[in-house]
Amino acid sequence: MKDADPHRVIADHASAVYGVSCAADGRILSAGFPGAPPRGAQHQVKLWSRAGNTLGGFGSGKHVVCHYAAMSPDGRTVAAGLGDLTLRLWDATSNEVRTLGTLGGIVASLAWSADGKTLFTGNCGDNTVRLWDVAAARVIAEGKTKKSATWEVALAPDGARAVSGSGDKLVHVWQPATGAEVAVLAGHDGKILSLRFSPDGRLVASASQDRTARVWDLASGKTIGVLDGHRKQVTCVAFFPDGARVATTSGDRTIRVWTKDGQLLRSIATGPPLVASIAITPDGTEIIAGGDDGRLRGFAA
Repeated sequence: MKDADPHRVIADHASAVYGVSCAADGRILSAGFPGAPPRGAQHQVKLWSRAGNTLGGFGSGKHVVCHYAAMSPDGRTVAAGLGDLTLRLWDATSNEVRTLGTLGGIVASLAWSADGKTLFTGNCGDNTVRLWDVAAARVIAEGKTKKSATWEVALAPDGARAVSGSGDKLVHVWQPATGAEVAVLAGHDGKILSLRFSPDGRLVASASQDRTARVWDLASGKTIGVLDGHRKQVTCVAFFPDGARVATTSGDRTIRVWTKDGQLLRSIATGPPLVASIAITPDGTEIIAGGDDGRLRGFAA
């Protein structure tokens, strides 16, 4: 039975939101494709206070095309892949933008290390994952996926392991420092649409077109929970700060909260908007959702 929990509209991004993330201080980052005037967003990446005040924006011209931009752990720097095949960094404090590199394809997703010194990227054009030294603006290591373009990546907080996934239905496990693929996690029957590490880096959650999400133990490579119940593809997955619960969202217009071993705790109806991305606030009290109507909403967790 679905909860009828009230939600709050936080902000209007003015174009469909495809990515949401939260900084440690509670600020919210939203990313989406540009919309048509007069609703078209001036910037494809926007930074908000939790109260919904605009704190800045970035990305125009060739457009931001990554599924989500990502904030550094200190919340100061935002990384995003642009349609001109560049990887760029936006300093949200000074509003300065610098190019980290120009590649042979679009950076579809990316993730920061906990210390903010390195960035892990997945490139859907050349099927390559890369680890970047942010200060030096250089690639430390890279590895190539053999069967499918790389659309989704995640990096463990300590930077020791990373994962990627896409159309081959597999979760690829990497040693970022060397670019070596060290394991493959098989179990999904559809394309991988989202990947996240648990706060302690021991677990990986994956969302798929097969209408399920899975939680994997990285050390053993085994599934510890199958999150099965959505009626349509699972578009995004996120761990709560306690690492014991997981939230998912789906084309069935629900957000669901689970234990990490797959027990359903809550199902929240999101209404008419189709939610593509969710993030959990650092205090674990609210689920931030980005919809195809351009609005950011907060649902009580």
